[in-house]
Amino acid sequence: SVDSAPMPFQGYRIIFVNQYYYSKLEQDLLLRCEAAGNQIVLLYQGLDQEQGETRPFQAQKAWELLKIKPQITLYKCEDERQAVLAFLALQAPECAIIDSQFSRKDYAAYFPSRDLRQPQSLPIIDSNWYRVQRILLELLQNLQESPGFIPLRLILKYFNSPQMLQPLCPNWQQQDYLAFEQQLYALHNSEVLYLDLNPQAQFTDPESQIMQFATALAEILKRLMKISSIQDIAALMDTDLAPQRFSTTDELQKSDLLPQVWTALANFMASESLAIVRSWSDIFTVTYLGLYELWLDYLKSIKLKRLPTEDQSGKWEISNLLDSRNRCFPRVAVFNLVEGVLPQSPSPIWLLNEHQRKIMGLKTYEDIRDWDRYYFFRLLFCAREVLLFTYLNAEEAIEYSSLIGELHGFATLQEVFCRVDERGLL
Repeated sequence: SVDSAPMPFQGYRIIFVNQYYYSKLEQDLLLRCEAAGNQIVLLYQGLDQEQGETRPFQAQKAWELLKIKPQITLYKCEDERQAVLAFLALQAPECAIIDSQFSRKDYAAYFPSRDLRQPQSLPIIDSNWYRVQRILLELLQNLQESPGFIPLRLILKYFNSPQMLQPLCPNWQQQDYLAFEQQLYALHNSEVLYLDLNPQAQFTDPESQIMQFATALAEILKRLMKISSIQDIAALMDTDLAPQRFSTTDELQKSDLLPQVWTALANFMASESLAIVRSWSDIFTVTYLGLYELWLDYLKSIKLKRLPTEDQSGKWEISNLLDSRNRCFPRVAVFNLVEGVLPQSPSPIWLLNEHQRKIMGLKTYEDIRDWDRYYFFRLLFCAREVLLFTYLNAEEAIEYSSLIGELHGFATLQEVFCRVDERGLL
């Protein structure tokens, strides 16, 4: 228990800065540290000193107390891609980009790597290699619903950039990407709903880009459908699923992705050597689907480390609300300021509902939403110039962030409706 745990240090002054939320365990640890003769200092704008709990952050009051208020511009765009193009068109000088999804988005490829300063850690789920594995899993799952046919909507959704197409068609040039896009949308406009898992039965021109792409994708999916053991996954990791094939140059050269993946694979294979499971078909209804998803779930918790490089002079620093919570930037750009992303949407209920979590002193969605709100306003109020990027999509139920509405209540925002021609920019 906390009370009986040995205290490794005494007589220290311990300072906590802008820790918005303290769990029950953290509160007990603070009291234990204080009882051991340490001086505890909590620096925060809204902490109830008596109860050790946070009070709702009064954004309007904090705004009114600012002696120098930031210049805030709100860019309303068609979609997230247009929002990023609008930022690039500004040619902004040194700036912090707040976007927790940056590394897993296709639009990251629009940014020259020399202009970026990336976070020191990267969840493997945000790597391009892992993202491709998840896409392949989704395609396999859909093949269960429509055997032999790949939904065209998923191809349109995921394979819409050179970064996603190059691993499958490594010899393509710019004109090939453009031709593929035209052929793909021609199918869509003709109300074609699926790609055949046997492309020769659907397309007649072997030189067409759509045929080349469909053939390469079908070959990978067919090999995945032959998985019957972890050994089969290991074999594919040397060929079709190799990290070297689907990772970006930065991930391979500037992170420890390769040793992390190979170490995880070795440990994953060891579980099969224990012979705990007689046959994977006894556990999974569809063996290849179950094993492949098990492998990807096994990788989820891995955090990659970025290797130190000599050049750290990029003008745009990629960050997120939590990593930037004790920092100030003269200029801040916030991407994807839409409801469900910022503030984030609630996670699916697992084991305990929100009421039960609150009773047990665990963090709830209300806590998460409050700290999103606090760190967002704190970041804005400490800046001199703020660029906010948002968009609407009625079909996908994407709405402007509620934080924008709150900001409108007390601050003056310059609104810009923008549409950028990417041909003149990229």
